[in-house]
Formats: sequence, C-alpha cells, structure tokens
Amino acid sequence: MAVGLAFFLILGCDSQTEGQGRAVSVASPSGDLKLAVATDDQGRMSYTVTKNGETVVETSPMGLVSTTHDLATGVSMSSSASRTIDESYTMVTGKRCERRVLGREITVPLEDASGARAELILRAHDDGVAFRYHLLGKGESQVMSELTGFAIPSGARVITRAYDGGDLVFTPTAGEYQQPPILLPLGEAIDRTGFAFPTMFELGRESLYAVVSEADLGASYCATRLNEEPRGNLYEIRFPDEREGWGVGEVLPTRDIARCSGRTLTSVTSCRSFRSPGMTRVSSAGTSTTM
Repeated sequence: MAVGLAFFLILGCDSQTEGQGRAVSVASPSGDLKLAVATDDQGRMSYTVTKNGETVVETSPMGLVSTTHDLATGVSMSSSASRTIDESYTMVTGKRCERRVLGREITVPLEDASGARAELILRAHDDGVAFRYHLLGKGESQVMSELTGFAIPSGARVITRAYDGGDLVFTPTAGEYQQPPILLPLGEAIDRTGFAFPTMFELGRESLYAVVSEADLGASYCATRLNEEPRGNLYEIRFPDEREGWGVGEVLPTRDIARCSGRTLTSVTSCRSFRSPGMTRVSSAGTSTTM
C-alpha cells in the first residue's frame, strides 16, 4: 500500500473515494495544472481544471452514449494506471521544428451499468490538459451523443468565431475562409452553426487564458464544435449538422484545454503534443494502438 501511494504522488496522481463516488486526478510536471475527475452517487462523471489551486474550468459534465456503451449515468471507476511522458518528434513546418513533450498520463478503467468496459485517458502538461474516452470491446460502436461540456468561471470573455458551415449550405467552399474573431460576454449565443474550435476564454485575472479545442482527430470520428446556445456558463459539444454527413465512428478525439498567459499565447503547442507518438488511440476493432 505504501509503495502504491508513493507511486501516485510522484506522478502527480491521486485517487480516492468520495461517498458513493470516486475521484482521480493528474497534475502537470510542474504541479501548476491539475485535471480532476469524479463520479457522484448516480455514477455521473464530471471534471475540473485548476491552476495553482485557482479554477480554470468549473465542475463540468463528461460522458457519452453509444450503441454499445452508456457513460452518462451508472458509471463506476476503478484504480488507475499511470505513466510519465517524455517524447520527442520533428515537425516539417510550424512554430518549432524540434518538439519535446513532457507530461503525465493516467488511464482510468470505467464500467457502465450493463457491464460494458471503457477507459478514460487523462493527460496533464505544463501548458494544457486533455482527456479522451476509450471504448473497449469488439465490433463497431456508433456514438449517439457526447455529454462533454466546459463550465467557464464567471467574468470571463469569449474570443471566438462562428463555425463556418456556409450558413444554410454546408459545402467546403461556402462562407469565407478567414473571418475576424468575435469578442462576446460569457454565456452569449453565437451564429446557429455554433462556436468553432479553437475557442478562447479570457479569464480576467493576470492575463490568463483558456483555449478549448480537440486534437488527434481520426478519420472515423466526426469533427465537432461548441453548441451555439451556452447554458449559462456551460459550453457543450455539438455534433455536425446532418448535411455535413460524414457519420460518427468509434475513434474519439482528445478534448484539449490549453492554459497560457498573454505573453506565451503564441508559443503554445499542446494541441500537437496530444497527437504525439505515445498517445493512445482506439482502433476500429476497439483495441489500443499507438501513433
């Protein structure tokens, strides 16, 4: 027991029982950023993100419903496995050619009320955190809905743009390729096509920003955006319009939340880091592979 506890503390991870639920967390190498996930007594998952103890993302919903899994309610979490990430790769273009990725990752086994198994993969880097749902089992699984949301602290401003769906006509050439950013107060709706990724939130203290996006998107899962009508301070995932029509598969993208200051904003590369060689993905057969 002592060895296991030391292992989790060294890797910045923590796991504990809270009432009928369970909680698990992972911290960045510096310890500044922390991603914490919990289940309540109904088996509903939620998460929070903090920086040096201050809230970046308030308690927000997690989960999904597919043809094989129901991770909306009745979810149980068990003991997690941890690893330290230290990877390097070279880019042909970009802000920096040589990249080194340092972070911490935990994989949390999940089980829904019917016994279907899944995993929740959590990552923390010094400039961002991320999570991914990993469905286990054989055959195909079509995701019907995703519950993921981002509850932003009050007082924030939104720097974003409307998703370019060409308004009424969803074609690759519709609309303008480059559109100016829009500055909105927290909770205000946008064009009916939704908020495009990435969307930035200016948190209003010490020039702190949170950038929400998705990373490591595979060919068999749809690209998403944020719903055009926030529920108060909660911004929720929206699937494509049916006229965009590429369907929904079983390879789930990583939900990426980058933390940065105004001074370091242009140097953040966490979105690409979450697509590094060691990032776990789901193959079409539902088994783990590495990229």
